[in-house]
Amino acid sequence: HQADVLNTYQILKSNGVDDDHIILVIEDDIAYNKYNGLPGVVRNEIGGKNLYHDLEIDYKMSDLSSQAIFNIFTGTQTAETPVVFNTSLTDNILIFTVGHGSPEGMSIDAGSQEILTPAFWQSVFNTMYEKQKYRLIFWTMETCYSGKTGEAITTPAVMLMTGANPYETSFGCFFDAEVRAYLADKFAYSINNAMAVAPNLLFSDLYERCFSYVNGSHVSFYNYQNFGNIYQLRLNEFITR
Repeated sequence: HQADVLNTYQILKSNGVDDDHIILVIEDDIAYNKYNGLPGVVRNEIGGKNLYHDLEIDYKMSDLSSQAIFNIFTGTQTAETPVVFNTSLTDNILIFTVGHGSPEGMSIDAGSQEILTPAFWQSVFNTMYEKQKYRLIFWTMETCYSGKTGEAITTPAVMLMTGANPYETSFGCFFDAEVRAYLADKFAYSINNAMAVAPNLLFSDLYERCFSYVNGSHVSFYNYQNFGNIYQLRLNEFITR
C-alpha cells in the first residue's frame, strides 16, 4: 500500500507538482523495518527503482482520526491538522487512496480502528462543495469492496474510480522473493503506470486501459455523470503543474 502511494508521489514530483501542492500520508514504517531485507528501499515492482527518497511526509496514518481526515480535506486547520487543502473553485484535485476495506468502508490504522464509511466520504465531499474547495476531484480507491463507497458518492464534480465493485475484493501483485512481500496492488499499479507513461489519456481511455489490465476484480467509475465529459477530460489535468 505504501509503495503504491510513494509511486504516485514520485510521479507527481517528476511532473512538476511540488510538495506545497501535495499532502502525503503514509505510516512510514517499512523502509527501515527489521523485516525489510533491503534497508532504506521501497519499490513498487520487481527490480524497480527505489521510491523512498526526497520525501516530505505530512502525516502518519496512525496519528489521524476520522475527524482529522475530515479537517484536512475541508481546509480546517487545527493543532492536529496544520496542513490542509488550501484550494478553491479553480483547482482540480487528485486523491489517491490505498488500504484495506470492507463493505462497511475503508479502515484506518488509528488506535480506535475507525472505519471511513461511505457516509463519511459523502459528508467530506459535500462540505468541500459547499465551501467551494475545488473545480473537479478525481479520486481513486484501491481497497476491497471499494465500489460500496462509490455507490454513495453523488456530490457534483467528484468522480471515484475503484479497483473493485461493491461485492468483491481487490488483489496485490508482483510478489518479490527477495523481500518476501507483494510490492503493489494491481489496480493502483495500473493507475500509476498510466500516469507515468500515458498522462495525456482521456478518462474514457484510462478506464479501458485499467479495466483490461486488472483481473480478479472489476475496475469501476462512480458518479462520472456528475463529473464532466470523460470523453473530453484528460488525466494530465490532475497530475501536472
